[in-house]
Amino acid sequence: MKTVIDRVRTLVCCIAVTLLAGCGPSEQTVNDDVSHLLKTLADEGARVSILQIYSGEGDSENVYKVLQFDIAAEQDVEITDGLFLGLHMKAGETRCGGKIELLYQKEPSGEWTLRWSEITKWAVDPC
Repeated sequence: MKTVIDRVRTLVCCIAVTLLAGCGPSEQTVNDDVSHLLKTLADEGARVSILQIYSGEGDSENVYKVLQFDIAAEQDVEITDGLFLGLHMKAGETRCGGKIELLYQKEPSGEWTLRWSEITKWAVDPC
């Protein structure tokens, strides 16, 4: 016979599994979106090292993902549009400590869509 404590534990576990199952975009979705955002840098000769992607604040309809990164220029880089507008680096230069925030919103269909991205900390520190 289950005790009240056992029933509460079971209920809490069921609720946690249900909430965690639908609480944000899939890892593949985030990776695809990040690749698209960083494509401009790759096209211009910069190599981005993604250090970490983690979840920030959010609720059932909005989820923030945070990406920490470093940049290394394989050739002179000058970005003239997009998320990294204004970035200038010389060949061989490396910068550390960048951070990008991504906002995902849940569509009525249940799919998660990237709605907004912003560099909240430029990778300015030499490595």
